[in-house]
Amino acid sequence: MLEIKIIETIEDLEKALKIRREVFVEEHNVPESIELDEFDTLGVGCMHFLALYDNKPVGTLRANLTIKDTVKIQRFCFLPEYRKSGFGKLLLDFAEKELLTKGYKYFFLEAKFSVHPFYEKCGYKKVQCTNMGKQALAFACSMVVGVPVSLVSKGGGMTVAKSVLRNMCPRRDYICLNPNCKHMFSESN
Repeated sequence: MLEIKIIETIEDLEKALKIRREVFVEEHNVPESIELDEFDTLGVGCMHFLALYDNKPVGTLRANLTIKDTVKIQRFCFLPEYRKSGFGKLLLDFAEKELLTKGYKYFFLEAKFSVHPFYEKCGYKKVQCTNMGKQALAFACSMVVGVPVSLVSKGGGMTVAKSVLRNMCPRRDYICLNPNCKHMFSESN
């Protein structure tokens, strides 16, 4: 049985960090100095979530809350044997619902091309290329409160999405929401 909870103890945070080390550092060869940062503590601009299957820690997600009304989903991963089980969607749904009750309105993330279909199934839309360059695109959630679903098209949501992206991506030269812009990367790149 899957249990999802908000991390409130150092013990549970260590369980989440262990999963992230296994997935990102060992499996994906991300240097630990990049994977772990100042937000990997309790109560410092982030909310951490832990998924347990039969009491075994199997997945985690970090919600960066450093921008007013906006959540950047980060460090979202599951151990290999628990992927494609539906657990990822359950964890993301749980985190989104919890954060909506706390007043957050906008959700944003960056993801590698290989996992785009997962986020699209969860209601996210491709918005823009990101500071991760050709390896990833930014996504914004289509269920954000007060923003049109069509963040990638003309309309009022464009300004909100651009503002969110500018605040979250350090390399501002990649912030462009025009689908015809030369900075947009296709999935074939």
